[in-house]
Amino acid sequence: MDRIKAEKEIKEKTLLGHTNVVYSLVKFNETTILSGSADKTIKSWNVYSGQFLNTFTGHTNSVYSLIKLDETMIISGSLDNSIKTWNVEQATCLRTFNGHIYGICSLLKLNDNTIVSGSFDNYIKSWNVNSGQWLKTYSGHSSAVFSLLKLNETTILSASADKTIKSWNVDSAQCLDTLTGHTNAVSCMIQLNTTTLVSGSHDGSIKRWDLDLKQCVKTFNGHISDIYCLIKLNENKIASGGLVYAIKIWDVYSEQCIKSFSDYSVHYYCLVKLNETTLASGSSSSSIRIWNI
Repeated sequence: MDRIKAEKEIKEKTLLGHTNVVYSLVKFNETTILSGSADKTIKSWNVYSGQFLNTFTGHTNSVYSLIKLDETMIISGSLDNSIKTWNVEQATCLRTFNGHIYGICSLLKLNDNTIVSGSFDNYIKSWNVNSGQWLKTYSGHSSAVFSLLKLNETTILSASADKTIKSWNVDSAQCLDTLTGHTNAVSCMIQLNTTTLVSGSHDGSIKRWDLDLKQCVKTFNGHISDIYCLIKLNENKIASGGLVYAIKIWDVYSEQCIKSFSDYSVHYYCLVKLNETTLASGSSSSSIRIWNI
């Protein structure tokens, strides 16, 4: 049993292959992750062996966002203003969506047929995945939309460089509420449960929000510069990554930093949970680092 368990453990390692900043990561299945980079490519990797699997080419600028659509496809958003769907096994582009006038900085799967994108043009757009048709535009932010989150079947949230978080009715594309409190761009969000949201900002803080009260209930301080990414580890713990050399593990309800680790002089732009004890990070080092936490 110990040998079987050991074979299923993901060991710490560094995945090398990109030639510029790694901005985005997505877990595709239990053995495979994909990364998007400022080198304009997407790469797939085996997390157990560290082996590079495929390179996806087609974007003409940085690949800033990746999401999994289903068991065969991913979707990418790029600073070339386009969104692309890809067959993962074949590493081929299936369709390209055009409609934003500036780069794509966030993506969200709404359902099997619909995705949502956020852009540096300040707009959110929804798209039919099968046809590539633009469906709706959500207008209200005054700066780039860095993060998107599905709250429930009728509501999505967006976080923006305008320092706000907004909630939207999916069908009407109307803004429902605006959360304020951060003093710089809001770069990332995660939902802990039906009533609790956590956000990270370029102001260096993490905030916990009560969505029923529509207000911030706690602020976590510990990063000394911009926070770029957050992931949920379990009901009580989250991980954050930022510009000044640190990934931090937090207890959400005590607001205490449990652990901090980093590679010297590396900025962290994305994190993905691989399993209960392992996460992966993408950074300014052009590499992907796998950590046991």
